[in-house]
Amino acid sequence: MLKELNRLLYLSSNIVVLFLLCLSCKDSYRGDFYIIESYKKDNNFIKLYSPDCYIYNKNGVFQIENKLHYIDGKLAEVINPSTESLIYYKLGEDGEIPKVYEQYNSLSVKRKGNNIFYLNSSYPIIEERNDSIFVKTKDTGKYLIFIGDIKINE
Repeated sequence: MLKELNRLLYLSSNIVVLFLLCLSCKDSYRGDFYIIESYKKDNNFIKLYSPDCYIYNKNGVFQIENKLHYIDGKLAEVINPSTESLIYYKLGEDGEIPKVYEQYNSLSVKRKGNNIFYLNSSYPIIEERNDSIFVKTKDTGKYLIFIGDIKINE
């Protein structure tokens, strides 16, 4: 009887430890998350790419330059525009990420107030719609569109 009680105590303590470990991991990203690098086009632009390479918004048309797709916080695929359609590059199938994408390998996006922190830079939010947040880079004039749940830092 004492052996069974010790075993039960051991199992219950393991369950408590696993539960606490899961609570400490709640900070990690879950599910799909997209970061789209794009340029805003004027009204008279010539469409060089297929229609699915553009994002239409009330504030204008954005041409996709690069789209990063994360699954559970890890870069899963890179999507680029083409004249015929979007081209999907699956990453990490062989365990390797090309050097050009190494800085994007792990998702690190945070929100504090009215700013988004991404790749060691802060960007003011210019528009927010449902699960999409639009920001504009100061140096290149690119627009970054974040789609998914972003961690909030207070």
